[in-house]
Amino acid sequence: MDTARIRYQTQRITHVAGTLPGVVETRLALDNVYNRCTGIAMYIVKRTAPDNISVGIADDNQRYQDNTFMTDNESTATLAFKDRYKEMDIRANGNSVKIVSQIDTALTADYVFDVVFRLENK
Repeated sequence: MDTARIRYQTQRITHVAGTLPGVVETRLALDNVYNRCTGIAMYIVKRTAPDNISVGIADDNQRYQDNTFMTDNESTATLAFKDRYKEMDIRANGNSVKIVSQIDTALTADYVFDVVFRLENK
C-alpha cells in the first residue's frame, strides 16, 4: 500500500460550559497505516472565558506528557510550521491513546481544542 510518509490526525475535544472539576479522558485510535506518532500540537479553537485546563497524553502503558496547562501546550500560526509540534515517540499502528484533561474548576464557558498527531512511517 502506497501512503504518504506523514499524516496529521486530528481529534477535537469539547468540554461544555458547566463541566465539573475532575479528569476527562478522550480515547483515540492512531491510524494503523502509520507506525509512529512523532509529534503533537494543540490548538485552542474556542475559549471565551478565563478558564484553563491542563492536558496530558498517555496510553494504557505509559504517560507521554504529564498534565500541563493548555496555555503552555498551545501551538499558534505565528510559529514556524516545524516548531508547532512537541516531539513525541508513540507507537501508532492502531494504538489507542488517551488525551487526559484535568479540569480544576467548573467551566464557565465551552472550551474546545484540537490535538493534532503527526504520524510517520519510520
